[in-house]
Amino acid sequence: MRQKPSTGILTKWHKDKGFGFIQPHDETAPIFVHISSFPSKTPSPSVGQIVSFKLSKDARGRRCAIIVDKHGTPLTRQKHPFLAFKTKQELNLILVAGLFIALTIAYLTQQIPIDPLLYYAALSLITFIMFAIDKRAARLQNRRISERSLQLMSLLGGWPGALVAKQTLRHKSQKVSFRLGLWLVIVLNSATLIWFGYRGYLSSFSLIDWVL
Repeated sequence: MRQKPSTGILTKWHKDKGFGFIQPHDETAPIFVHISSFPSKTPSPSVGQIVSFKLSKDARGRRCAIIVDKHGTPLTRQKHPFLAFKTKQELNLILVAGLFIALTIAYLTQQIPIDPLLYYAALSLITFIMFAIDKRAARLQNRRISERSLQLMSLLGGWPGALVAKQTLRHKSQKVSFRLGLWLVIVLNSATLIWFGYRGYLSSFSLIDWVL
């Protein structure tokens, strides 16, 4: 028998961070809810809104709410059944994995040296660390890393680290202008990488020469 959804009031909502808290009608403790739990094609959640939800746990095992309809069906990200990926997070992982798999295959087949692979791995790690530092600075209200610096590192080749950080750290995941800028950066960097490969420049790419 399907469990009847609980109801509650959205008592807090941080629009810039994309999360808030629901106060259940049964007077239990407030429950965390993320923007990803809400339908994508609806107005932004607002304080005082009555919602139906089910209890769940996030990737870290913390209690959270999943927004559902009156029948208990989750409202988030209802996708076409023939779509290859179910969530934006899966698409991010596919892109990151695809890049490194392609570079690894190119290296193993001796089409390129190992330097391009190491270059993207190093830039991705640095970019991920920058996202983590910026998130911590935001929490502590310290001096932030500029969005221009984050985008520049992504453009240079650190975008895989940016995608992983955006997903795992939930940082810069709600600001539309930053997300659009990041996807533009990814397209530009990918196009440049493909062009370099087509012209044969990657076959002689030296990480030491590039750094020096």
